Amino acid sequence: MSGFPSLIADTGFFVGMISRKDKFHRPCMDAFRQHTKNTRYFSIESCLSEACFILGDMRSISELERLIQTMPLEIVSLQSSDISRSFDLMRKYEDLPMDFADAALVAVAERLDIDTVLTTDKRDFSVYKPRHTRNFKIAP
Repeated sequence: MSGFPSLIADTGFFVGMISRKDKFHRPCMDAFRQHTKNTRYFSIESCLSEACFILGDMRSISELERLIQTMPLEIVSLQSSDISRSFDLMRKYEDLPMDFADAALVAVAERLDIDTVLTTDKRDFSVYKPRHTRNFKIAP
């Protein structure tokens, strides 16, 4: 990774950014604004798929499309090792339970050495213990 801050975005962050009715709208907007223009954002297809499902209507989905086209966001493709790690994580955290999107996001964060997650799911992401850091920093 470069010397610029890197963040990985979960589903809830995208929903919060788009949905003005979401209780996390303002905190997500504030978290996005507080990072420097050199911040690098990452996410995965699973999170975008979930966000589209949750947002539901084409107007909101079109807003999401505009957001991801204008922010410095890289959608990371899963490698076979990420998929294996995801299933291992889902078994480890089956009592939560951990869904595939969260597991894959953790696996990619581990691979890319990213320790900050943009998420509204503080409960679960504060429990997950990634291999590369003691725990995730969570924003907003």
